[in-house]
Amino acid sequence: MLALRAYTPPSPGPWPTLLYVHGGGFLMGDLETHDAVCRTLCQMAGVLVVAVDYRLAPEHPFPAAPDDVEATTRWLLAHAESLGGQPGPLALAGDSAGAQLALVVARRLRGQGIGALGLFYPVAAHPDTLSASQHEHGHGKFLTRAAMDWFNQAYLGSDPARRGHPEVDLLSAKGFEGLPPTWLATLGHDPLCDEGVALADHLRQAGVPVRHQHYPGAIHACLHFTRLSPTGWQLMADLAQWLRERRDTKD
Repeated sequence: MLALRAYTPPSPGPWPTLLYVHGGGFLMGDLETHDAVCRTLCQMAGVLVVAVDYRLAPEHPFPAAPDDVEATTRWLLAHAESLGGQPGPLALAGDSAGAQLALVVARRLRGQGIGALGLFYPVAAHPDTLSASQHEHGHGKFLTRAAMDWFNQAYLGSDPARRGHPEVDLLSAKGFEGLPPTWLATLGHDPLCDEGVALADHLRQAGVPVRHQHYPGAIHACLHFTRLSPTGWQLMADLAQWLRERRDTKD
């Protein structure tokens, strides 16, 4: 059984629903590590935010995490109203590894029931790829190349089929046609920057409407460093504004 945590806005419901998938390299993170992020998005966007405590590696390697997020998404599509959510499509969002999981699940569902995707600095490339941004920013800027190797070993092991799986190597994967509009953030001092830029282009080539916003002065996981830098706040505010714009356009 998976643990969920729901965050409700102060405004009267029912509210649009957003499922948030935490980052942490598929190895770390839980409901507590991303509590402030979920609270902030709930307030800024005026949405019901539901966070999921999916299973982590190494005890639960790939594909346990995407399976859990898919199960949660399907449950929310059927039961969001019981939590105060509006009927209809929900949004999926996540950071880093969580952003990858959100996109993987949207791809599994072929976008059905998903109205929007919010991707903070997603993991997207083959784990053995060394991009220019990984080479330049993979040391001493919070997320290191050594840490990424550790995460991938725990999550995927050495099996080449897992490491090259289309739900891991998203830049080589097909089947993104029909996915909903996507907001994607990349950071200038993040090892994942190049793959995030490439993913935005890859989605556009599949016909997905993408708003790519780049934050040149930020490092990985800046969502958690809001006391030191305003950039993390800005990322959340920009995603929240985009979600509101989409809602207002539909209204």
